[in-house]
Amino acid sequence: MRRKGTTIADDFATIYEMRVQRALKGAPAADELLRVHALGGMIGERGLLVPGEAHYRQGQQVLLFLTRDEQGRWRTTDLTLGRRARSATSSDSPS
Repeated sequence: MRRKGTTIADDFATIYEMRVQRALKGAPAADELLRVHALGGMIGERGLLVPGEAHYRQGQQVLLFLTRDEQGRWRTTDLTLGRRARSATSSDSPS
């Protein structure tokens, strides 16, 4: 039996903790820890893959476009379109 208002996708969510290095716009302050929720994940032997959902690797630097959902949780805006990996050819990279 399911609680009213929940879905199977709610059971399979991945929560990424990310430290803000610099905010270009909006509320998060530098060095703030954000919990970014993404649909999909694994629970034991069962899993759910959501095509187009943004996923992250530990230590990866990214530019994020985030919005809050109805429950106030941070989500990547427009799935993977709201995530840009930092390029190795960035102008501030060592020569």
